[in-house]
Amino acid sequence: MPDIVQGTKTTLELVSASHGIVRIPLAQSFDYTPQYSERKINELGRTEAVLTISTFNGADIRFDILDSDSKVADATFQDVDPASDIVVHDPSNLHEFHAVLNIKNEDGVIFEAILAHGARVKGIASAEPVAEEARITIDGSCQNVRRVKGGAIMYARFVNDATTAYEQDNAVNSGEDIELTTTNTVGTFAVTLEVDADSNPIVLLVLKNGEEADPDTYTITTTTITLDTAAGNDDVWEVFAVYIPS
Repeated sequence: MPDIVQGTKTTLELVSASHGIVRIPLAQSFDYTPQYSERKINELGRTEAVLTISTFNGADIRFDILDSDSKVADATFQDVDPASDIVVHDPSNLHEFHAVLNIKNEDGVIFEAILAHGARVKGIASAEPVAEEARITIDGSCQNVRRVKGGAIMYARFVNDATTAYEQDNAVNSGEDIELTTTNTVGTFAVTLEVDADSNPIVLLVLKNGEEADPDTYTITTTTITLDTAAGNDDVWEVFAVYIPS
């Protein structure tokens, strides 16, 4: 059975490969289903399996958006500027993206969050009701889904002071870039990260130029990320981590 998230207080944000984060209203629900495969090893002369190997194969995801938000969503899936006047949906040009949901209670406080990372679209279905706006259903698969209970997910994007990469400086992006300091090696988070039982910050994913970064190349505290070497002009660092909203 899939895990299903519903509610008008849920914030859905999509992160493209190189054009930052955008916020899209969730029209109906977001659900995900972890996928597993099993292989049984039998022994000659025995009817029951002596060993069963279960393999995690990622997760299927499915969510609904309104047609008026589909241009921004298509821009994310194809990794083009979300502020583009025209976006041509081309199924042969779909890129990896990440989905972040921060779920609020009746008081507007985030109490639960989901990160679906390494996602790709498998299908897009459109429904055209007579008396209301069309609804788009996005089907996809992702490498993993992490669900945080009792906290929220922070997304931070860091660039150097002379960046030539795409910058989140338009009204479409829901986040702003953070400029690295100390000779382009130190970035400061906008919030204080939560820690685990060993007092380590709870970090879900760190990307360098869209790929998972080597943990030996950076250090993260509850307030900063410090790079071992200065970020280049075309480098982009992205951090997904857990914090407790005030």
